Amino acid sequence: MLQTILLKPQNKEDELILKFYFSLGKSEYNSCFSKHEFTNYQRFVLLINYIKENKSLREFVDWIKKKSTLVRFLQLKKIPSKSTLNSWFAMFDLELIKQKMRDFFKPTSKILAVDGTGLETETKGNYIKKRFGLRTKSDFNKFDAIVDIESKLILDFEFHYKQRHDLFVFDILLQRLKFNFKFLLADKGYYSFKNFKFLKKKGILYIVPPKNYGIKCIRNNEIRKQFHKCYYENESLYPLRNIVECVFSALKRKEFRILKMKYREIEVSWKVLTYNLRKSLLHIFILLLNLIRTQNFNRNFVNFKC
Repeated sequence: MLQTILLKPQNKEDELILKFYFSLGKSEYNSCFSKHEFTNYQRFVLLINYIKENKSLREFVDWIKKKSTLVRFLQLKKIPSKSTLNSWFAMFDLELIKQKMRDFFKPTSKILAVDGTGLETETKGNYIKKRFGLRTKSDFNKFDAIVDIESKLILDFEFHYKQRHDLFVFDILLQRLKFNFKFLLADKGYYSFKNFKFLKKKGILYIVPPKNYGIKCIRNNEIRKQFHKCYYENESLYPLRNIVECVFSALKRKEFRILKMKYREIEVSWKVLTYNLRKSLLHIFILLLNLIRTQNFNRNFVNFKC
């Protein structure tokens, strides 16, 4: 880790990437018998920049050659080729990265929201498919996420290659969820008495719009009344759930480069990681800006009073 420690971060973004990399517990090199041309930290930073720049591998290699500050900061001995860059994704344990993301990025508010969306498996010919009605459910991958309302960080997510019901995926997310918040917002796809009772025992208000069963609902009437009452008492918070749609839009705005299905989960996980790093920096900047504004206001108020 000696060379990694000697690399001084140039800004807050590099410092945040360095902290997350150290949380993975990776050694400087994968093997003492391999060529020591690149350290694991250099690989990690270059992969983060590759996802963030949203370029093809060939274009990204040319971008590194022009980016002399990045080469100087990472102390690169040589410029990696596009095939070398592509093979680096397999060097990092995907499950470990997802686990460390859940521990590293923490909620800043007491309100969370959960929702699901579909990620297209193909990036070409979507207009023709939509026009002639050729699009099917198999053209999408399932992506569900739990988002912090204030900082817009993705605290946890699940990716499935085929369509799954929202409640099936939510049960998986609920097993890993840390209960240090107060409100959880969801749409009608997550309507469940079982989840409402479970979250109520944890002291969390589960806010979901009620379904109208008419006279068919003859069981769980007491729980149903409590469930609906919880929604109507906190109905003013429900519009905040639209922030999850903004997060999905930000992820989909950049085109997915890797089209092979077996690499799609890797690409989605690294995109979520780069998104969280960028959003956490933006949240820190907004907090500092608000702090400066309040200090200036208090200073002006004191001068006016004097």
